[in-house]
Amino acid sequence: ELLLAFNEHSPHHDSGPLASLSWFRKILNSSLEEVSPDKLVLGLANYGFDWNEKEKVAQPLTFPQAMMLAKQTNAQILLDSQSGNPVFNYKDKDDTLHTVWFL
Repeated sequence: ELLLAFNEHSPHHDSGPLASLSWFRKILNSSLEEVSPDKLVLGLANYGFDWNEKEKVAQPLTFPQAMMLAKQTNAQILLDSQSGNPVFNYKDKDDTLHTVWFL
């Protein structure tokens, strides 16, 4: 059984972590109730989404793209203490606020 342990928030939702620790534990424990641990394969994410306050849909980013964007915008990457997921904010050339969550 393959458990895809990501997409808590998708491009069509409000911004948020891709797999917060509480959400991750919940889906993992739920899966372990039905599947033996030795038969469970856990899929982890290696991507992100760039939400901004003007667009309805977030833009997908690869992990290297997220790192490059943080560097180019001088954004400080933070580890969100509640979710355990990395996040950063930046403003684009039009002064639009962006929030990037990634794993």
